Amino acid sequence: MDNKKHQKFARKQGGWSLWELLAGAVITALIAGYVIPLLDDARDTGVLVNSEIAKMKSTISSIGSRYFDENITTDMDNEELIRGNNIKGFRSNASNEIFNSFDGKITITGVDENGYEWQSEKIPAGVCAKLVDEARSLNTFEEVQIGSSTLQYSASQSDDFTQACETAAGTNDSLTVTWIKSTS
Repeated sequence: MDNKKHQKFARKQGGWSLWELLAGAVITALIAGYVIPLLDDARDTGVLVNSEIAKMKSTISSIGSRYFDENITTDMDNEELIRGNNIKGFRSNASNEIFNSFDGKITITGVDENGYEWQSEKIPAGVCAKLVDEARSLNTFEEVQIGSSTLQYSASQSDDFTQACETAAGTNDSLTVTWIKSTS
């Protein structure tokens, strides 16, 4: 009889019940439902930043080619750049508005002495520091304005951009960033 009890006990402990399997599946689904969107958001943020930087790079290259033989002046603006087909990858409309990857307006204006300002609106607060830091790789802009902070690229670190973006954003979901190219 002891042998039969032992077999019965061994058989019960040998596998999972249907309820245990279902409970495990539900818990796994709940965890996945929480974690996967977080991973997707991180991936999407990286993709959007990389896309924005690639478009900026192409547009900056086109502006450089356009103004290779002449100085940029205050006459350069969105209208001239759109008319000259110098905006690369960004959406524009008949009102000479240019839109970034985040659906914010971009305003590019010439500055005498062959410089220009590139202003992007609606930069998501969570993307700001990464975008500003990645824009350093364009080797075009000397300064960046984030809210009331003006930072020199040559003297700034990633942490400086993070702090400026957090301060400027405050409780806002997005903010405006202005990149400045002072001279040729």
